[in-house]
Amino acid sequence: MSMVTVNISPYSNLKDDTVLIGVNCLDRNIIKQALEKEPVIINPYQTSDGIQKASETCWNISFKHCDFLAKLLNEIHAVSYSSLYWKILLLPWMNAFVQNLYDRYLRLCIVRRDFPHAVIEIPIIGISGPLYARSFDVWKQSDKHALNIKLYSFLIKSMGLNSKVKYLDIKLDDAVEVDAFLGLRQILKRLRQSMHFHSGNNLFLWYKETPREIFNLSREMGGFQWGVPFIKEEGLYKKSLNRDKIRLASTEDEFEDILHKIIPIAFPISLFEEFHARRKEAAHFLKTKKIRIVFTSEYFYLNDTEKFILGEIKETGGRIIGRQHGGAGYGSSLVAIHERIERFLFDYFITWGWDDKDLCPTIPLPVLHLSKMRYVHAQKNKDILFIGSHAPMYVYSYSDYWLSEFVYNKYYNMKDIFFRNLVEPARKRILYRPYPTEYGWNEKKRIREMLPDVRFHESCSAIVGMKTCSLVVIDHPSTSFLEALSMNVPTICFWDNTQSALRDEAKIYFQLLKEAGILYYDPIDASKKVNEIADDPQDWWKSQKVQTVRHKFCRRYVWVDENWKDIWSRTLKVLE
Repeated sequence: MSMVTVNISPYSNLKDDTVLIGVNCLDRNIIKQALEKEPVIINPYQTSDGIQKASETCWNISFKHCDFLAKLLNEIHAVSYSSLYWKILLLPWMNAFVQNLYDRYLRLCIVRRDFPHAVIEIPIIGISGPLYARSFDVWKQSDKHALNIKLYSFLIKSMGLNSKVKYLDIKLDDAVEVDAFLGLRQILKRLRQSMHFHSGNNLFLWYKETPREIFNLSREMGGFQWGVPFIKEEGLYKKSLNRDKIRLASTEDEFEDILHKIIPIAFPISLFEEFHARRKEAAHFLKTKKIRIVFTSEYFYLNDTEKFILGEIKETGGRIIGRQHGGAGYGSSLVAIHERIERFLFDYFITWGWDDKDLCPTIPLPVLHLSKMRYVHAQKNKDILFIGSHAPMYVYSYSDYWLSEFVYNKYYNMKDIFFRNLVEPARKRILYRPYPTEYGWNEKKRIREMLPDVRFHESCSAIVGMKTCSLVVIDHPSTSFLEALSMNVPTICFWDNTQSALRDEAKIYFQLLKEAGILYYDPIDASKKVNEIADDPQDWWKSQKVQTVRHKFCRRYVWVDENWKDIWSRTLKVLE
């Protein structure tokens, strides 16, 4: 290549001498063209070891900087909270932001090393204001081009690469993203997310549970009260503060120095300008309700005021009991950053069945919503439900199976190999469930090219299709395969085991799935198994060998039990 152009965004043209900073540069309309041209796409993570190393680096950096910021923010806000209080507020956002920034930094380091004379094309954009209104926005906006171009622009300037930049004549919005007008459904969802219930001195923040589940559990515990008032998350007073006071000392590390410069710009408004308003809301709430124990789950990430509640609880000697939300990596993956954050911050952690001695104590309990569905599968059709997935085109978290380059280079290719090796009668029975969020992969179009007569499962939940299908096929290690196993639906799984590293204690359980013919690491082997059992999946699935393995695996990773209310009630009363 005589003159290499490095594309930072999808707003540049794809030329023969183009190097892409990542697959985020591929607009959905040129993915097929890119597959034919095979441009160089920068990938800092060639193996799962590289992912683990990057994840550990980001954990150490974010953990250390929470301590730095704790001292600084105590001074700015004239308070004297502990380091743990500040980690409850900051660590979820800090770790996610560091991962986002570090990924973009590593990519530019490769450009600097391997393409020193390249021209970098990037749209013009300002980066003067706060990047995030709330801490959850670091995930919510991680796939947005405008936000990522701001990060790349800041990094390019900080790394001294701006002399090589060719700015594109494209204007992008510099404003902090805020929610658009909310319809009735969105308003009701927000209200539900702000609700809670409590029993005695216990506060439950589990908005994904249905009112009936909450009522049944509360009745077993001896009474409950719905949460009024709501936990306020929006419309809080913003105090005028000087962000330049968020100043961290320089270091001898290039990335950390860049991080120090961008933190004043990136710091969420909810945790800085709204600090005193949220602190007041939390203190008033706890005083009114006389809460001593808080049970929390995924709500911890969604609501910043809850973080203040949890911080105040810990400061006054109360306890936080977390609960596993979803199955992706919990208790099994070497890289499970949400589990690591939660188990560091919480006093106890309720799991879906597994336990270990790392970090805070684990409490294995039956999965509430799945325990009610353990016998609901009743085949009513011949559908082979294939549950697909993918990830944002920007790396947003070091979840080892969902790095965007893996999705682009291998994940869709594994689907294609699987479908091509199915016999025609099985292929015609495929009911494909696309991932709910498109992210730019053009999933439906690509699946139609593999299966011209494919039907799509468009229900709000994959569980709806699982209840009546003849067979489920899942091509990724996530919540869906645990749901299928717990519901006792005939299930075939396949994925790339070199991309998803397991903990030592988990390997034996996944090996059992493999030996029973449930799990495969090669799409051809998986398709052969489907061809073999497609006429009567139940005959294979109900065999003693398969059911013994299923029971053993589920008891460890997705425990369901008809006596779930009694088990939960006894456990929670002990924790009171």
